[in-house]
Amino acid sequence: YKEHSYWEERFTEEESFEWLLGFQQCKNQLLPHLRPDDRILIVGCGNSSFSADLYDAGYQNIVNIDYSGVVIERMKALHSESRPRMTWQEMDMTKMTFEPESFDVVIDKAAMDALVVSEGDVWDPYPEVIENVDKMCFCVSSVLKSSDSKFLQISFNQPHFRTKYLMGYRAESSANLGHGSHTGKCERYNWSLSFESIILAEEGVLETFFYVM
Repeated sequence: YKEHSYWEERFTEEESFEWLLGFQQCKNQLLPHLRPDDRILIVGCGNSSFSADLYDAGYQNIVNIDYSGVVIERMKALHSESRPRMTWQEMDMTKMTFEPESFDVVIDKAAMDALVVSEGDVWDPYPEVIENVDKMCFCVSSVLKSSDSKFLQISFNQPHFRTKYLMGYRAESSANLGHGSHTGKCERYNWSLSFESIILAEEGVLETFFYVM
């Protein structure tokens, strides 16, 4: 999932795919953190209907990015007329080029998951994976406004793994970080982390987590 060529080929054939959860399944967690006039960035948008559903719910100032040019062109063609305030840009979420403090909210639904899928030992990830996640976190932190802004992440990655990345502990230390999860102020990325589970009524659905920074 980390290879650009994989996504270009996949999006050439695939019309739509919803990773983890659809908008309706996570809106109860998501919407309390959003205001209708927020400028929202969705990273690793893919060909999901998530951003269109968010737009139709009244949150229309949305910028979508993905590093697949194929999917960006497809999504532009699909939504430009019906959802004119929403835009699409080909961009790598680990190398974002937006002006600093450009967004009120950044949303990641399973995008960071694609970065860590090849981490190897989950207790001792490969340095390349740690570096890429660190780059993504710094980019997100940079584009968020300095006050009253949020980074919202929806992931299948359990808190005792994911919070070590989101708190910057993986990037700052190669030591054994233990088996617990972490919350609170992160100086490295200048945010405060909390999380909760997204509880679904459907059977057979993987537990999904909602991280708020």
